[in-house]
Amino acid sequence: MEVIVFESEAYQRMIDEIVDRLQKGSTGSKQPMKDAADDWIDDDAVMALLGIKNKSYFSTLRSKQQLPCYRPGRHYKYKRSEIVSFIEKHKAHRK
Repeated sequence: MEVIVFESEAYQRMIDEIVDRLQKGSTGSKQPMKDAADDWIDDDAVMALLGIKNKSYFSTLRSKQQLPCYRPGRHYKYKRSEIVSFIEKHKAHRK
């Protein structure tokens, strides 16, 4: 077994660089890595995207299955792309 020792500042810089590369999609390959964490958003982010401030109304939309959502545990999660599609589908058309 090898033990590698880092100074705490060097370790933190390395972690920051890794996080930065993951967020930018820089994997060193020719195809950028898709940031999976960006695809999933929570209730607050969906409410902000939809411009909804009333949690009760938001819960009603979700319970009536008007909003596409997933519940992998205790909390609901939403795919950003599906919410954007929902917004496009329900966009008011002005004449």
